[in-house]
Amino acid sequence: MKKESFILVHAGSQPAPEIIQLDPDHLLDGMYQAIRCDCIEIVRVQTGLLLPYGVVLVADESGWFREPVLINRLATIWYSDVVPGNVVLAAEGYRNGEPDLVGLNDFQLKYLRDAFGI
Repeated sequence: MKKESFILVHAGSQPAPEIIQLDPDHLLDGMYQAIRCDCIEIVRVQTGLLLPYGVVLVADESGWFREPVLINRLATIWYSDVVPGNVVLAAEGYRNGEPDLVGLNDFQLKYLRDAFGI
């Protein structure tokens, strides 16, 4: 199966968003590795001005319990509350007829590439 595109936003003082390719057959494993965690949380944020419609944050569920705690500045702005750790920007969609996380579509990816200059 073809890999799908997501954006990884790093925590810390320089977020340096980057496009990552993940295998949909091993999506959770790829997200755990990218975020550097073992339990994720799907965070729905207001979309429209700051993020394109349908984009969600995939965050580290236990980010507050890791040392050192690194704040994700961009995710904090999007969520309007402090978010620790790396996050993956993904889309809500359907896989095999079921609601699931999916890669960013062409519009979402272009919007975010233009916004981040990547």
